[in-house]
Amino acid sequence: MDRADLRMLLDGMSNEDFVDRELLRPVPWLFREDLGSYNVWRGELAAQARVAPDAVFLVGSGATGYSLSPLKLGRDFQPIGGGGPPSDLDLAIIAPDVFILAWETIVQFDRTRRLRFSVEDRARLHQDIYFGFVATRVIPRDTDVARHVHQIRIVGTRLVPLRGHAANLRIYRRLEDLRAYHIASLRAVRRELA
Repeated sequence: MDRADLRMLLDGMSNEDFVDRELLRPVPWLFREDLGSYNVWRGELAAQARVAPDAVFLVGSGATGYSLSPLKLGRDFQPIGGGGPPSDLDLAIIAPDVFILAWETIVQFDRTRRLRFSVEDRARLHQDIYFGFVATRVIPRDTDVARHVHQIRIVGTRLVPLRGHAANLRIYRRLEDLRAYHIASLRAVRRELA
C-alpha cells in the first residue's frame, strides 16, 4: 500500500474506527484465507497465556497487511521466502495477572539495582507503562515471568503462516490500554502523512 492509498484509507474513518476495523479486526489479514487456523492459533496462545481467546491479538502488519510504523509506512507484510527480509509479528495479549507480575518483577529488580537499562530504555519503559503494557524485552531474564512470557511467544509463532517470523510480544493490562496505544500511534502516522 503506498502512502497516498494509506492517507485515503485513513481519511475515510476516525482513529478509533480504524483501530477497531483494521487493526483489531475479527480476523487478521495474515489469516484472511484460513479462519480455522486463526481460531486454533488464538486458542493455543490463549491457553498458554491462561487468558480467554478474545484476549489474544495479532497487531501490526500481520493484522493489516501493511506497516503503520513511521519507518516502514505502508510497506506490505513480507512473508518468509518473499524475496526480502520477512516482517516481524506483533502479538498482544490482554493478561492483567501477567502484566502485574512482570511489573512487580521489574520494580523489584530496579529497587535492588539489578535492572540494567540505558536511559533510552528506561524512558521507553515509562512510556510503555503509561500505555498499560510491558514488552518482553524489558522483563528481567531468568525470572518466572520471563520464562512464562517466552513460552507464550514460542506458541505464538508455531503455526503456519506465523512460523519462522520473529515475534514481539506485549502484555497489556486492559483492552482499553491496547486500543489507546494504537490510537495514539495512529495520530503519529497521520502527522507523518500530512
